[in-house]
Amino acid sequence: MENEKIGSFIKKLREEKNLTQEELARLIPIGRGAVSKWERGVTIPDSITLLKLSEIFNVSINEILLGKKSTIGKEKELYNKSQKNFVILIVTIVILLLLYFYINFIIFFK
Repeated sequence: MENEKIGSFIKKLREEKNLTQEELARLIPIGRGAVSKWERGVTIPDSITLLKLSEIFNVSINEILLGKKSTIGKEKELYNKSQKNFVILIVTIVILLLLYFYINFIIFFK
């Protein structure tokens, strides 16, 4: 049952990249028959092949073995992006305040 879930996920990833089984097999490199067996759930890729698949499809090995994309990576990416935006906002506010005080200082002591 898990093999079928993994195989379906590999097939979905392959189709998203518009690759044939033969093209994917050449990228790894392995025989096309192995790709067919994964997609049908007969076998699953070995650890070295899982690493290559994760690089080709830009997913983690865990995602391949779970048979679905994880949302944790996306949530972490969004969190990091919002943190970066917050820092930019704070720096911008500090710069504007410094500029405001500098201009007022110049006007006051003129």
